[in-house]
Amino acid sequence: MEKPSIDVFTLCYNEEVLMPYFLRHYMEFCENIFIYDNFSTDNSCRIASGNKNVHIRKFDTNNQIRDDIYLEIKNNCWKESNADLVIVCDMDEFLYHRNITRFLKRFKSLGYTIARPTAFDMFSQKVPIGEGHIYKEVTIGARNMFFDKMLLFDPRKIKETNYYPGCHYAIPEGEVKLYKNDNALKLLHFKYLGIDYVMNRHLIYRNRLSNINRQNQWGKEYEKDYEEEIKSKINKHLADGELLEL
Repeated sequence: MEKPSIDVFTLCYNEEVLMPYFLRHYMEFCENIFIYDNFSTDNSCRIASGNKNVHIRKFDTNNQIRDDIYLEIKNNCWKESNADLVIVCDMDEFLYHRNITRFLKRFKSLGYTIARPTAFDMFSQKVPIGEGHIYKEVTIGARNMFFDKMLLFDPRKIKETNYYPGCHYAIPEGEVKLYKNDNALKLLHFKYLGIDYVMNRHLIYRNRLSNINRQNQWGKEYEKDYEEEIKSKINKHLADGELLEL
């Protein structure tokens, strides 16, 4: 069986740090990357636009974080795809398998239609700046079962994803055959790339938080000051976390 064709759909706002890593990772095994850009003000779109299989779609939230709009996009953007499989993710989420091509072939041949990979938060003391894969630079992870997401699926068999805010929970409709994860399929979450990186992004998020988000308590963590808590978390997991052999 040939490798299934894959399309990736992601949201973006000022992701110039992760964008090169994201593109390098997904372009190795995906045909198209669709980036829904929320009018980034950094170099995100310039970095992405130099690749012929990257398609940038603009959407406007009046410079506010609007999880209701993000949810609408994620629940519907993939419906335009003609690929065998799609991935719907955020820019800091990397779907990983040691042999992703072999896995995808097996996934399709066994008739699975959706997968929930095993999620890990990834930790480093500083922002990576290399030209290779981010998971070769940032190798310490901590299991986060609450971050598992149904982000890989067959758009011809799954009719609706029915993601909830944050997309950590979904009630898919259609021909649902869930891949029973053996922990080889991982979701690597690159949020904790040093205390300065995390806190700078949280300040940006706090300033952009919309009234509808506040009313629904979406992103409420951005409204509290917890620099010491984040610093402690990063240091703890760098000391005690699992060295992932990726």
